[in-house]
Amino acid sequence: MSRTSAEDWAVVSLVVEAGISLYEGDMRLAALQLGTAALSYYSSLLGALARVVIEVYKRFRTR
Repeated sequence: MSRTSAEDWAVVSLVVEAGISLYEGDMRLAALQLGTAALSYYSSLLGALARVVIEVYKRFRTR
């Protein structure tokens, strides 16, 4: 299977988000985002599921 440019941009955006999280001092979120980027590189379905987990984590972290 060949990768689409949308999948490549999804990985790039996760790496950028991880960098921002790291800059803001949230190492746990940055690690989750980098792990999700790695998953997304190999499987877009697993990456999408991991992204949902990150959003749930971000929502409950602020409460």
